[in-house]
Parts: sequence; C-alpha cells; structure tokens
Amino acid sequence: MRTFETFGNHLFDRKKMAEHLPRPIYLKLMDAIRNEVALDRSTADAIAHAMKTWAIAQGATHFSHLFLPLSGVSAEKHEAFLSKEEDEILVRFSGSQLIKGETDGSSFPTGGLRQTFEARGYTYWDITSSPFVRGHVLYVPSIFVSYRGDKLDVKAPLLDAINVLNVESTRLLNLLGKPTKYVKPMIGLEQEYFLVDTEYFKSRPDLIYTGRTLMGDTTPKGQEFDDHYFGVINDRINCFMEDVDKQCWLLGIALKVEHNEVAPAQYECSTIYEEASLAVDQNVIVMDILKKTALKHQFTVLFHEKPFKGINGSGKHNNFSLSTDTGLNVFEPAKDFTFLLFMSAFIASVDKFGSLLRLFSSDAGNDYRLGASEAPPAIVSVFVGADIASLFEQIKTTSSLDDIVLTHNEYSPLINIEAFPHENTDRNRTSPITFTGNKFELRMLGSSRSGAPLNMAVCTALADEIRVIAKRLEAASDVSSEALTICRELLVEHERILYEGDGYSEDWVVEAERRGLPNFKSFEEAIDELKSQEVIDLYQRTGVLSEQELLARVNVFHHQFELTLRTEGLTLVSMVRKSILPALMKYIREVMRTEGAMDVQSRFINKQKQELSFLLDSLDEKCSLLEEVLSDEKTSMIRPLMDEVRHYCDQIERTISAVHYPFPTYQKLLFS
Repeated sequence: MRTFETFGNHLFDRKKMAEHLPRPIYLKLMDAIRNEVALDRSTADAIAHAMKTWAIAQGATHFSHLFLPLSGVSAEKHEAFLSKEEDEILVRFSGSQLIKGETDGSSFPTGGLRQTFEARGYTYWDITSSPFVRGHVLYVPSIFVSYRGDKLDVKAPLLDAINVLNVESTRLLNLLGKPTKYVKPMIGLEQEYFLVDTEYFKSRPDLIYTGRTLMGDTTPKGQEFDDHYFGVINDRINCFMEDVDKQCWLLGIALKVEHNEVAPAQYECSTIYEEASLAVDQNVIVMDILKKTALKHQFTVLFHEKPFKGINGSGKHNNFSLSTDTGLNVFEPAKDFTFLLFMSAFIASVDKFGSLLRLFSSDAGNDYRLGASEAPPAIVSVFVGADIASLFEQIKTTSSLDDIVLTHNEYSPLINIEAFPHENTDRNRTSPITFTGNKFELRMLGSSRSGAPLNMAVCTALADEIRVIAKRLEAASDVSSEALTICRELLVEHERILYEGDGYSEDWVVEAERRGLPNFKSFEEAIDELKSQEVIDLYQRTGVLSEQELLARVNVFHHQFELTLRTEGLTLVSMVRKSILPALMKYIREVMRTEGAMDVQSRFINKQKQELSFLLDSLDEKCSLLEEVLSDEKTSMIRPLMDEVRHYCDQIERTISAVHYPFPTYQKLLFS
C-alpha cells in the first residue's frame, strides 16, 4: 500500500500546482494549457518559484529541459538552481529559465535547416506535460526549435497536429449535435524489449555498437514451444520489474501491465492510456528507467527491433482513440454518425497517407521485423472485423440509419459465470492497423522509436479528412442525409485499404498490388514519400510542417539510414578480422596437432580440414568484398554482403569447438 500512496510524488502535476501556486496564478496556467491565454512573464516567474521550492524538497539541485531531437534519442542539459550576485550565491529559478532554454542547434540533426555557424537553438516548456524530479534533476518536458522557429524535434509537430485535430474534430461533433469543447487523441503504448546479462553484452561488439547481433547461430530450442509468452516470471526478472514499477509510479506514470513476451529473454510493459503528447513523454521516461534499472540488476536492455535472428523482434503497439471533454470515445461502436463519420475519416486518411504511417513507424532496424511472420507486413491495411465490416456493407446500400443492424453479443465459456459483452472484432495480429473494439491498434511501430512522429502523422491526416467532412456538412441543407452520403462515398472509395485476411500470406502481396496499395519493403524506400506534392500539401494545409521542414527530415532519415548500415558493416568486419578468423585459425592448428598425434589417417579429420579451409577462404573473400563496398560507400550492397558474411560466421560457430568461439552465443544471451 505504501508504494501506491507515493504514486506521483515526484510529478509536479495539476494537483500539486493547485497546492503550491496562488489561486490566480494556477487559474492563469490552466487557461494557458487550454490555449485560452498566453503565459506572461510575472505568471511564469511565480510558477517557476513554486516549482523550484517543491523540487528542492524532493532533493533536486538542478533543472533540465528534456526534449526529443531528430536524432531519435532524448536530450538534456543540467543546470544548478544557482546564480551569483557580487559575492553572494543565490538559489534561483526564473520564469524565463522555466519557459525557455538555449542549446547549440547545429550539433543536432537538422537536415540542412541550419548551418554549422548558425548555432542557436531553443527549448520551450510544453506546458501540457508536467515537470518531474528524477534523482537530483527537475525535468521540464520541452520542444526544440531553431533561431528562426524551424521545428528541430519530433514533439513540436505532434503538438501542432494534436491542436489541428482538436479544432476539426470539435467542429464536426458540434455540427452533429454533440456539444463539445475539445477532443483529445488518447494513446496507449506497449513497450517490448529484451534483457541480456551485461557481462555477455559487453563481450559482443555488435550489441554495443548496433544494438543487434550481426552473427550468431540459432539454438536447438527457440520460441517454438510457446512456453515463454505469459510464462512465470523468474525471481531475478521480477525484482527488476518491481524496481521499474516503483520508479514509474513515483513519477505518476501508470505502468500497469508487465509480462514475458513470445521470444526467450523478451518482455513487455504498458501504461494506462494518456493524452497523446503526455503518453509520448512517459514512454521516453519508461525506456530510460528500463535501461538504467536493468544495469542495477546486471542486465542490459535491448530496444532494437530485431536483436536476434530466428526469433521474434520487438515492437511498440500504438493504441489510438479520440476522447471528448464529455467523456465520449468517438470510436465506440454505435448507430450514429459520430462513430460512422470518424471511422470513415480514419479509414480514408490511412488509405491516402498510409505511406507516412509506414515511414514514421520505422527505421533501418524495423526492416528486419516487418513482415517476418511476427509483425505486420510493410503493406498498410486496416482490419475492422466481421461485425464492423457487415455494418459498412449495410451503409453502402441503406437510405437510413434506422435500417442498420449493429450486432451486440454476450458470451461466457462457463455455465456458472454470467455472460459478458463480447468484443465486436477479433484481433488480427497480421494486420498493421486493427480496430479492437473502440480503438485502433497500430502494430508497425518499432520498439526503439518514439511514438511522436507516428501519432503526428495519424493526427494530421485524420484532421485533414475531418476538415473536408465538416466543410461539406456546413454547406448541407440536410446534415443527416449528407452525413450518410459521405460515409457511403468514403467507404466505397477507400475500400481497398480494408483487409480481413492473413497479412503474412503471399496471396495478400499479390492482392495488395492488384488493389494499388504501396509496398515499401525497406525504410529507405519510404523516406522520399515526404517529398511528394500530396504530402507537402497536407502538412502545409494543416500548418504542422513546412516544405523545408519536411525536406530536412528526408535528409536526416537518409543520413541516419546510411550511418546505421555503415556502422553495422564496419562492426561486422572488425569482429571477423579481429576475432572470428583468428579463432578459426587457432582451431585449425588444434586440428592439425590432433592429426599429427594420430598413427592412422582419419576420414573425419580430413573432412574437417577441407571444410575449415573452405570456411577460412570463403569468409575472408566475402569480408574483403564487404570492406570494398564500405570504402566505396555503396550502401545498397552492404546488407546483401553482410548476410553472406554472417552465413559463414554462423557456419564457423557450428563447426569449431565452444572453447574456441570468441563471443557469447545465443544460448548464453537468451537462456542464461
């Protein structure tokens, strides 16, 4: 009970704001959070003073703006609550320090938006996300922009997209006779990860530099027995998870679920749904808590989407819904135009801009996971389930909502338990986007990625579609008749994006091509979609990103992709030259000594000599080719050659003795 009583103690949330701020200041801050007014300097000073006093009581001596640059990892700079006047040291935290920070903008990825000599970059407090204390630091969640106001992070565009979606959704709901003040996207993120012993991690250069194993033979037993998923959590892992829970709860993060995942050494945790921007911030904090807490328990966390070959990779399922100030979830199935129009708008937006969802869900690492019979394919489609699919078919032919039949089932598998409402859809784990009763589960997002870019794309595309719908309804003489027409038109026009079958099958690849759905097989192929005129127009219409900001992201993504492949290639070459080939030659010498000690010829040793000679020459040859490609910067050839090098490395692991193999094996990494 004591643990729950301390929930949120280190979070300066609205309850603590009300306790520590003078009433007029608190009301001004609430008005600013609702976008009704802008914070003035005197109000900011009062908030900063109260926040500093509270933070020092929690043990803080420093503050830091916490932001999410385009590098893909969070950034922070710690500053003490100190200032100096003449010879006197003062403890001070001003409103300007709370609201605005400065950093070297040219030292972060900008994609050409800034030159090296144009160094100013600014962080600004995102007042919708509460500050918190971790250790000795008061963290202030922030956005990051350039001197000219260019968005240099993933958070600022998300906030703009959320605002546009709020405006257009509120507009539509009021047109439908549902008085609404605001609409908030709510998301729940399911974080998957692997845990390996730090001792073994430190002995694998590939894990250190790339986050995944670039070589490694599969173990006799993997995940095929289905005995790890939801299995009993062992004591050591349980202690780690309890430690993570306590730290998250102290920060007001409602970490609710934790369990073994499908693959050995793989786990998952998830939080209760939150407003989108806050959920994104919380996920960043959870990932950091997982990493730092793991080290205390002699583990290292792997967030890479595919750290091990031959077993499941890790994702971050993104559950998306829309909630109003009255508590209405617009995706709750009902025979009304709220549900039908928002569903139709979501489906239309995915069909039009599915390539953006593919892009913003991924990176170079997620290429190894998508479509690998463990995660959704790279072809974007939407699964709604039989009941909702039936409803959509009725919409296409009906002239009135009164004629529609919406199925409500109840079910109990036991005779002594009362029947409970039965979900109107099954979960199609082979679909990238699945409607799961009253929300959409977007399953493509990679485990290492921030949820901000994906949700920014979802909110932007959905807001734009809702804008068109609202405009038509405003011009209609009969809103109900026009709403039904819009639903019918959208469901017919965008029917191709709906798929109820097996997304892993080759038949779907053929069918998707017939339907004209894009199939970006790699992250790199999808990047240039940001340069398409349709995408540029979308972001300019909504004001979320300028054309220059989009093109900058194209440059950043291409550069990050190339850097990732190059780092992997160089790491693999180093492991082969410095460890695998020397280990193989040492083993060959052992075989030769054994042969010399024998009085008779051995067919086994002769066979081994031939095989080892072949492996030595073949690996050297492929490694040399990989070195040439890396020196010539031929990015497209790096992955195929890495696969060939790995093939021989894994064959060597199977051939030589365990004492000669230089790295911790999959057996140690996954089953220790």
